[in-house]
Amino acid sequence: MPFGWVIGLFSSNPKLRRMTMFLLLCILTYFIIISASKTKLEWYTAPLYPLMAFSVAILLNWFFEFLKRSEFFQIKLGIPVVGYAMLFLVFILPYRNILDKVYHPKNIESINWVNEIPDYLKHVVESHGNVDGCKVVFTWAPSSILFYQKELNEMNQHITLDSAIELKEDDYVIVSQDDIYDKMLRRFTMDTVEVYHGVWVIHLNHLR
Repeated sequence: MPFGWVIGLFSSNPKLRRMTMFLLLCILTYFIIISASKTKLEWYTAPLYPLMAFSVAILLNWFFEFLKRSEFFQIKLGIPVVGYAMLFLVFILPYRNILDKVYHPKNIESINWVNEIPDYLKHVVESHGNVDGCKVVFTWAPSSILFYQKELNEMNQHITLDSAIELKEDDYVIVSQDDIYDKMLRRFTMDTVEVYHGVWVIHLNHLR
């Protein structure tokens, strides 16, 4: 990013200079504000990502234009493909890493607790398992849980998202959070049907 800012600020193009100044002021101002806050959560930085990407893009564009104009490469190759090859090499590794992380996670233990239930539901869909009639109990409903709820609906399996206080005897529950599990254990006698990487599928027997 700093190299992109330097190139942008000293560019002969006035539009690029103004855009770089705008990016620099937005990034630094917002970063100072969230740094001064007592509460610091990961997603507070999310609005910075597009601005940071623009800053890096200024540097990548400079390299692209330099290689495209280079007489050496044009003489050797005849056509200005080096700039495009540079962009391909820059993006292919992170793109491959994204695909591997989403579709082929290698370290299942590193899955964030927010993603434990979605990962289990993904496993059910891919293995053609059966969770029909189960209740998912989670403190909130991330979009990935709702996505797999729709996927299961297409397989004629229906799960619902419920709170712990709505549970009753003979329910089958999918849960991953320890505090919710403890609450259920205090209220019901229960059997563990399945355990999958931090997710329990529980059958609630009787009220205590």
